[in-house]
Amino acid sequence: MQNLKFLVMMLAMIALVATSCKKDKSQTELITDGAWKTTAITVNPPFNFYGTQVTDWFSQLEDCSRDDLWIFKDNGKVDYDEGGTKCSNDDPQTIVSDWAFNSDETIVSITDADGYVESYNITELSEDDMTWTSTFVDDNLTYTMTARFEH
Repeated sequence: MQNLKFLVMMLAMIALVATSCKKDKSQTELITDGAWKTTAITVNPPFNFYGTQVTDWFSQLEDCSRDDLWIFKDNGKVDYDEGGTKCSNDDPQTIVSDWAFNSDETIVSITDADGYVESYNITELSEDDMTWTSTFVDDNLTYTMTARFEH
């Protein structure tokens, strides 16, 4: 019985030491740690989508767009990958752009090959989840779009 107590205490101590020594990942390490798949996109206020007011933008996407992936790399490149299904056979499988954080790593900016820049406010970034927001204006009304991603 003494050996069992000793073994349980040793395992508990090893687990405590192993978890307490875990180094927090930087924002760059988190965002570049694998492919991100979109799981939700919402818009507020509701947006007129072909005559219907919608807040769940993701549900309006075709299935071929729901499996697309964002793959951020530590060399400042990001691949936008069509995933397993492409909406058009003529579409490239992958579009490569540049990405960068602002100085406090709360905004990620993506610059496409034509120099067009889109910036997103990072509201959550963890090992498994990422959420960002952006705004756009349509008919003098400002909308906030929130996108959620998972590994």
